Amino acid sequence: MATRRRRALPLAAAALLACAAQVGTSRAAHAATQLSVTSTADAPDALPGDGTCATVSGACTLRAALEEASAQSAPVAIALPAGTYAISGNPVQVNGSVTLSGAGADTTTVQVTGARGFEVSGGALTLSNLTLSGSSTAKAGGAVLNAVDASVTLSGCVVSGAVADGDGGALLASGGSLTLDHTRLHDDVGQSGGALFAVRTAVTMASSTFDSDTATADGGAVFLSDPAGFSISDTSFTSDTANDRGGALYVEGLTGSAATPESIASSTFKGDTAFDSGGALYVGGTSNGVEPASLAISKSTFSGDTAGRGGALATAGGVVGVDGSTFSGNRSASSDGGALAGTGTISVRGSSFDHNSSDGSGGAIWAAGSADIRSSTFTANSAETLGGALALTGEPAPTVQSVRYSANSAQDGDADVWRQGSPLAAAAAGQAASSTSRPPLALAVAAGAGALLLVLVAALVVRRRRRRPA
Repeated sequence: MATRRRRALPLAAAALLACAAQVGTSRAAHAATQLSVTSTADAPDALPGDGTCATVSGACTLRAALEEASAQSAPVAIALPAGTYAISGNPVQVNGSVTLSGAGADTTTVQVTGARGFEVSGGALTLSNLTLSGSSTAKAGGAVLNAVDASVTLSGCVVSGAVADGDGGALLASGGSLTLDHTRLHDDVGQSGGALFAVRTAVTMASSTFDSDTATADGGAVFLSDPAGFSISDTSFTSDTANDRGGALYVEGLTGSAATPESIASSTFKGDTAFDSGGALYVGGTSNGVEPASLAISKSTFSGDTAGRGGALATAGGVVGVDGSTFSGNRSASSDGGALAGTGTISVRGSSFDHNSSDGSGGAIWAAGSADIRSSTFTANSAETLGGALALTGEPAPTVQSVRYSANSAQDGDADVWRQGSPLAAAAAGQAASSTSRPPLALAVAAGAGALLLVLVAALVVRRRRRRPA
């Protein structure tokens, strides 16, 4: 037995050494190749795949580095020192796993002129700490970057001045995933999605900024179609404009469920404009095919947004929940819903609406679908027609509970709540609610009759007391 153990020990040691060698080989195979750009010119790599970034003159340009990186099977990290680097003519094709790191968005700039900058097919591309600037392209869109079934991340970047004749002024993504982290996109122009257009893409935005982006159609800054899930947090949208719907953000084809909704959290929408619907945000139909899909908006602020209908937010389907958010100074310039106009299902909890105005009905909210509004405040909202705070026309009967009103106004009546249809499902004491079956004049007559009845009853009581014997 001892002899067998002594023989087994060398065999075990050999096995361990072989395993360690395999691990080392595997790590070496997956270690990132390091390339450093040395020239700001735009010239191709002399021999892609030879492991060396070099043009015919021997310099390492940005184009040459990306071409060499795309020819490698292992991940490649490219260092881009301070300077302005040109990408002109044909776009750079990017494959594989590539990381491009600048020295900082204020010192490293990639200037795209005349054509799209990058075309990414499959694989993964990470851009960090650099500025991507300027382009005018007659292609379908994505003047700076077009990604198909790829994983793309922008971190600490600035994207500006991109102009596209098609969708997605700066960025166009189909499939795959797109992550924006501490990234700013501004002054970009496209058809739908002034800065970004994404279809069937998993989108994550964190601590990022969109400002002064313009869409000639929908989604002044961002257009999301059939997203494979999306999450927006700590992100601001300012002074973005859409000639149609969704001044800042347009979303169609929601897929989130009630348990795991798509989400917008701790974000700000300020001074955005849509000439049709949803000054800040437009939510279109759903596409999960099972149940109404869900979008959760929490701890966010909508202020100074303007649209023809739904000054800040307009919905046309799905279930949209608003929790702990603020709507202030928004306006619907030609129709209903100064802050929010909904034809899908809306739920409002713990939110405040103040100084919103509508040229139609519902100074704060107009809801033609299912509505559940609770524990919220409505102050100094106004409507040109009915429902200074709320105009509720949908069925089943909306629920309104624990809501406070103050100084709301409507020129045609019902300063707080105007209800068309069956009575509200529930209302806290002191809440105003009316129905079109009792218009303002009928309500006034009824109130007058009630007051007269009280006077007659009081007179009768006094008369009976006088007739009692001493």
